[in-house]
Amino acid sequence: MLVKMKLLKNNIKTLKESFDLGKKNINYIVVPILIDIIFLLLVGAAGSFVLEKAIPYLEEFAEINVNAPSLTSMTDAEFTAFLEQSAEKTYLSNQAFNVFLKFIGIIFLLWVIFQGLNWFLASKCVNNKTSYKRFMLNFSIISLISLVLSSLIAFLLVSLAVQNIMSQNYFANTFIVNVLTVIFTTIILFFLFVSYSISHKYKLKELLKKTFAIGLKEFKKIIIAYTTLIILFFIVNYLMQLAYLGGAAALLSVGMLILMPIIALSRIYLIKTLN
Repeated sequence: MLVKMKLLKNNIKTLKESFDLGKKNINYIVVPILIDIIFLLLVGAAGSFVLEKAIPYLEEFAEINVNAPSLTSMTDAEFTAFLEQSAEKTYLSNQAFNVFLKFIGIIFLLWVIFQGLNWFLASKCVNNKTSYKRFMLNFSIISLISLVLSSLIAFLLVSLAVQNIMSQNYFANTFIVNVLTVIFTTIILFFLFVSYSISHKYKLKELLKKTFAIGLKEFKKIIIAYTTLIILFFIVNYLMQLAYLGGAAALLSVGMLILMPIIALSRIYLIKTLN
């Protein structure tokens, strides 16, 4: 009990120090906010581009699917047409998939460039001796590893979901798939943000070891920090819901004056928690 109280007390102290550090170095809050805005605008533009390119393939795929003849009552001509449609569907699905792969690649590059810079600035705010070259190398590799792991897990979960659709225990299996999705996502995000928070301190090989060592050793402290941020964002989300009732101007004001600064401060807070 005393240990928990001490951890909570230290967490509150770290949170206060992070806010004080942000106020003292206001440029490390303002600049990341501008970077986040540019990042979101570019992500939105990339999303619109992907939808514009992918929707024609998906619409044509759906049209072929609707007009497909029944397998039980096919003539030879219809069977030939069916084979042609199957080839066309494969082509269309591959084209749509390639568009989404390009989208993931674009988002990854934007994440590394803009969010890497923001995490670097947060690290610089806490520790002035942070090396940009080493930090960005660490950030890029860690982000790439997380992307590969997430893709493999997503492929596994999609495969399970497809098998689930054809199974008799649909609802029970859906629950299992959903639970596995939450567990894997939580684990990846847990270690990802730990790694980002200590990327300025270690070379790449050592960073990979330290990420797991610190993540396990400081588990309670990190969970308290994550819980604190979840509560903060929950409060901000509630304020934004209230602001939404007041119109677009009120919503924009809450987003710019509260949400965006909290996002910038949360990086500083996590870095201070683990350093």
